[in-house]
Amino acid sequence: MANVEIGYFGDIFAREWPTLHERISEREYDTDSQADLYATEHETCRSIINLYRRAWSFADETFADPPLDGRTVRLAPRLEYFDEVPMNGSPVLMAKALRTCAGCAAS
Repeated sequence: MANVEIGYFGDIFAREWPTLHERISEREYDTDSQADLYATEHETCRSIINLYRRAWSFADETFADPPLDGRTVRLAPRLEYFDEVPMNGSPVLMAKALRTCAGCAAS
C-alpha cells in the first residue's frame, strides 16, 4: 500500500519519490494492478515497514506545504477516471481507493 500513498500524495502533487526503484513500475502495475499489496520473496518485514514509514513521511511533507487554495490538479494517468480533483480532495480519493482495494482483497 505504500505505493498507493506515494502515488496519491506524490504524483498528484507533482512530487517525485526519491528512490524510484522501490515503486511498482507501470509494467508491473499493468500486469497486476495489486502488485503492491503483497511482499516479494526479496522483501523483509522490516523493509516493508520502513518503506511504509517513509511513505507516511513523504505524505506528511505534502500536507505540510500544500497549495490548498481551491485549485485543482491533473491526476496521474491511471487515475484519469477521476479527471481532476480539488487539492483538498486528495485524502478523500485515498480513502476511497483503500476501501476499494480492501474490498478486492476480501473477495
